[in-house]
Order: sequence, then C-alpha cells, then structure tokens
Amino acid sequence: MERAYEEELVAYLRGQQQLPQCEREELFSREEYEEIRCFLKNFSGEKGVFAYVHNYMERLLLEVVIVDLQIARQYCCFIISEMTKMSEEQERLFDRYCSDTSFQMNRERQKELYSRYKDKYRELHLSNYDNCMYFFHHLYYVQQKGSIEEILYKAELDYLARGWKNLKEINLIGTSPAEIFDMPVKILRACNSEWGLKLLITREMRLKITMFYERYPKYFWNLGNSECVRRYVAEVLFQKDEKIMEKEDRKILNYLCDTELDRATYEKCIEYWCIRDTIKSVYRLRLLPECDDESWGHLFEKADFILFYMVSAREYVDCCMKKRYYLQWRRMEWEQGLYRIFIPQNVEDVLMLSNQMHNCLWSYIDRLGQCEMMIAALERTDKFAGEYEAVLEICGGVIRQAYQKFGMELKEVQKEWIIIYAQKKGLEYSAIKIFN
Repeated sequence: MERAYEEELVAYLRGQQQLPQCEREELFSREEYEEIRCFLKNFSGEKGVFAYVHNYMERLLLEVVIVDLQIARQYCCFIISEMTKMSEEQERLFDRYCSDTSFQMNRERQKELYSRYKDKYRELHLSNYDNCMYFFHHLYYVQQKGSIEEILYKAELDYLARGWKNLKEINLIGTSPAEIFDMPVKILRACNSEWGLKLLITREMRLKITMFYERYPKYFWNLGNSECVRRYVAEVLFQKDEKIMEKEDRKILNYLCDTELDRATYEKCIEYWCIRDTIKSVYRLRLLPECDDESWGHLFEKADFILFYMVSAREYVDCCMKKRYYLQWRRMEWEQGLYRIFIPQNVEDVLMLSNQMHNCLWSYIDRLGQCEMMIAALERTDKFAGEYEAVLEICGGVIRQAYQKFGMELKEVQKEWIIIYAQKKGLEYSAIKIFN
C-alpha cells in the first residue's frame, strides 16, 4: 500500500503544469521527496505539508506539497513565485487549505523558510507566523500584483487579507485599505484579528463601527489589546436598536476610555455590563446603574447581588415573601387621603421599588426572604399606580427608617400622614428623629 501511495504521488507531482513541462522536469527531476516518502511509509499522520525552495532565473520558487490522507489520498502541489499564477480553481483549493490550521510543518524548517525569503525580499512584508499555512498564503498573494491581498498584506493587515472574501459590499477596485473598506485605516488595524472580521461583515456594520470611532476615537487604542474590550464593542454594535449608545453604555465606555485598567478590571466591567443587559432584556427591568456618583466597586457588588436573587434564589425568596404577605404583611396596607401603603410581595417588586427610589433597597432582599423585616412604600392616590414617594423600613413593630428618593428627608405632609398611619396600625415611630 505504501508503494502505491508513493507511485501516485510521484505521478501527480510530475503532472503539475504551473510551469512549462521542460522547465518543470529541469527543476523537479531530482529525488528530493524522501521526506514525503517517509511520511507515507510510516503513516505518521493523516495530514502533511512539505515545502521545497528552488532557484529559478535568480529568483526563489517555492513548491508546497499537501498530502491529505483524510480525503481519499488527495495530493496537491502549489508553486509560489512572482512568475506563476494559479487558476481560479487552484486558488480556491489553496485558500481552503490555508484556512486549515491543522496542517503543520517542522518549526525549524518554517523559520528557515521565513529567514530565507525575508532576507531576499524585504518588500514582501513577511511575518513569522505561528502556522505555516498563513505564511504560504501571505507569500503567494503578496506577489500577485494589484490583488486586494497584496494591498492588505503590504499594509500589515494579515487577517483582513485572509478573510476579506467573506465580507460583503467592498470596493474591489480600491487601491488602498481605506478605499477598499471605506473606513479609516486605524479602525482596520484595530479590527485586524479573527474577532475583528466579524465587525466588518456587512456595509451596515462597517458604518456603525465608523460612527463609533468618530464619537470615541481614543477608545480604539484599547480595542486591539483587550479581549474583553472587544467583546464590549461587539455587544454594542450587534444591538438591533439603532441607538447603539444608551446612557449606561456611554457611562461604562467613558470609564474604560479615561482610566488605565488592568485586565481583571476590564473583565469585571464587561461582566457588569452583561449582567445589566441580562436583567434588562430577560426580566424587562432597568436596574443598573442610575446614579453617576456610585463607585464601580459598589456597582459590581450590586450587579452580582441582583443577578443572584433574580436567578438562583428568586423562587425561594418569592415563596417566603408571598407566604408572609398573606399571613401578616397585607394587614399593614392602608389608604387615606393623599396616600396609600404598598407592600412588595416578591423580588421583582423590591427591585422595581429600589430602581425607582434610587436607594439601596435591593440589598434588603435576603432579610425580606428571612422575614426579618417588612418594606412599605408610600404611593399617591391621585397619580398612576406604581409611582412611589417614600419607603418605610418596619421591623418588630417599629418604623426604623423612612426616606424619599435618593435618601432625602420626608416632606411635612408625608410625615403627618405616616404618623397617622403608625397610630392606626400600632407602630412605634419615635426612634426616627424627624418624627420627634
């Protein structure tokens, strides 16, 4: 079987017609495929790539041999030189193999190839790629005069050079990267990555990211260096809402722009943003953040806490609060004149109330679940339901705290109503200074 493989391969290599037959026989008649024969004989793997450099008319010519035993003993030979050009069918096959990073060759051999070409052809802007297939792709296309790949490789945009064929509505006759993509080169450099290609797929997305850059140009200094920052930009750009910059997005964005952060803090910012978005989209609640003076450490704590009680512990806490409401709390509801008392019955009620009142009520959820206290909200009777003006903390028959939005002191009319309410329900209120 090994002999049959070897005979097939030799017949295939001799039949390549990328060079005139006489020149091919002159260059490749030597017995220099021993490495490939050993590969076939030993069956050391299912895939192999081999490269041989030849001198031809004082120029270097590279022969790349692909052996792919996974596809019915398929052999491919590609000649890479400024003097040769593959057919469209050969280029498609070449591109397919160059995108397959499972093909590997000896690392020292690859370094030798790189050094040899770099020393002789500095104008090719070659890079010492980790994968040999990327090197072959660069070497072939950068020598195809006038091609899009040549323009992009010489601009050191290697990912774009390999992936531009997957992008839509680009200018095929452009003579520079900016003309080809209709975008500033700085954006293209920031997006020169496997991840970045996803931001450039359609013309609409390229327009969005250009607008993003025009609004926040300094943000792009970090775009190429931090995976979590790139994730954040992708989340913003992939939103279906045309208003891609909401208030909360801008707040986080400005923080990332103006602050030197380590990777851990970046990741925490992205985690916070994802939690906020999850709560907003899944539970239809806008809870994070609202107050500009809140510290980021506090926001991280708040986000983790809320997500835990919205997902992991929600069912348990809701059950405890509902049970206590029907057994005891609902007797504390009351309405007279301008106000009525509303008692939260579940986690969502508490978070909605905390969001509207701009306070730390969210941090009391665990105590409410343990029935250690009760929360009562002061609601106007002459306004729409759900518009609250103050919150009371009641524990052991005593009103411990009473505040308006943002922790502001109560108005006189609110104090008077709460005193009447406390007397009606038998609650002690003298512990609060404002009632004395």
